[in-house]
Amino acid sequence: MSIVVYKKSKKTYGKRNNIDPGSKSLKTLNKIKDGIVQELKKVEIEISGQPIGKGRPRFTKAGHVYTPPKTKEYENRIQAAAWAKMQELKFKPTGKFVHLKLIAFMDIPKSWNKIKRLEAEYGVLKPVSKPDLDNICKIAKDGISGMDGIILDDKQVTSIDAQKVFCHPDKGPLLYICVTWT
Repeated sequence: MSIVVYKKSKKTYGKRNNIDPGSKSLKTLNKIKDGIVQELKKVEIEISGQPIGKGRPRFTKAGHVYTPPKTKEYENRIQAAAWAKMQELKFKPTGKFVHLKLIAFMDIPKSWNKIKRLEAEYGVLKPVSKPDLDNICKIAKDGISGMDGIILDDKQVTSIDAQKVFCHPDKGPLLYICVTWT
């Protein structure tokens, strides 16, 4: 957990800055001048194994819609990791807007030659195969939302920083998720 402190400013506020002394903006500026401490909350989780993307909805012959079992199982793994971390930090799911950071560490294909594998390991090559990065974001957002997750609804995510990279052979593939809010 990090603390962000807005330090006192040496500027004078009031008539010299063309602000009405009784206005809300002056009161706000004075609060900033006096120093406001805001708590930046951060929850980080890692889900081991090859990251998978959100699967398309499937339909039965009767016309009922269902989520593919592989997608549902991966969402449940993300939700379990999120719930465990929230219990550890003694946080409740937030209803505030959040920033989501995702890093999908993908396996390097075993069929590649040694030079290509080294290029992938050191970041010269990036994974351009399935799953798509936007589908990984979708499954992560669905996994961290709900009463057992980090956020209540995935509409609270206002910014996303996501990337897909090859993992180090010794560490193995995983999905890193970091959620921050104030």
